[in-house]
Amino acid sequence: MKNRSTLLRLALPALAVSFAAAAHAAPTPSPKEAWARELADYERTLRESPTSYLNLNDMAYLEPKGKVGLDPKAPHAAARWIKDPAPGKGLLTVRRDGTTVRVQDGTGRNLAGLGDGGHWTSPNGLLLSVGAGRFNVRVGLHDPRSPSQKAFRGLSYFPYAPDLVVRADFQRNAKPEPVRFETSRKLFKDGFKVGVLRFVRDGTPCALEAFALGPLNGPHAELYVPFRDATTGRESYGGGRNVDIPLPGGVRSGPVTVDFNRAYNPLCARSPFFNCILYPGNKLPIAIRAGEKAPPPH
Repeated sequence: MKNRSTLLRLALPALAVSFAAAAHAAPTPSPKEAWARELADYERTLRESPTSYLNLNDMAYLEPKGKVGLDPKAPHAAARWIKDPAPGKGLLTVRRDGTTVRVQDGTGRNLAGLGDGGHWTSPNGLLLSVGAGRFNVRVGLHDPRSPSQKAFRGLSYFPYAPDLVVRADFQRNAKPEPVRFETSRKLFKDGFKVGVLRFVRDGTPCALEAFALGPLNGPHAELYVPFRDATTGRESYGGGRNVDIPLPGGVRSGPVTVDFNRAYNPLCARSPFFNCILYPGNKLPIAIRAGEKAPPPH
């Protein structure tokens, strides 16, 4: 009993602090508030990140042993990748070595080795970023002085629409079907068609093919759903939009939530330097006035 009383007496101040903290804890945000915060965080990243797509001068997609060059004296605004650079021209050379990118000066001396997510600042202040994909390695050339990034005022979205957070029935295919998507740069990306989503909107039956570009099981499993609707090419991007459906329990048949407020444009809608899937199917007979709107011309 003595030990129990002592433990209780010692615990009381901590309990008081805990209850006080709970009383003053921020309330759980509503779905609309959570959506607005996510959007604000994303826009802040675009505005502030040194590797934002807003400050991209150019992007190269390197196949195995591929390389590009860069004139270290080029003015920031005019700097572009030089394809298949000739040796001895005083250029920086960026070459792919497996999933790593090596930066060399005009004498062949290594200046940097960059993996996925790495970046390096060139002598003239331009930033190189690396992203390793399943089929190629992309190398971005960023201008930290970019007027486009400084002038960015945010993305254009439809107002939050709680009625476009829909419950759909997902029927998984017995076996994932390999799919090859054509991209905006006339390249290809491979994925799997894994099933069909069905829901009813204002009395209209709707169906969307669902794909997987990553794992089908584990905490990072998700459905990738490109779609077009009655707003496409008018109020929303002409190439269609995407919505991702996280399925941390794995991709299996059953009811799922499709939040069209989180529908987003492919990156090629925002910059000509990206390599995006533009799927011609999945045309909905209704208007989805939620998610990202058409971007300004680039």
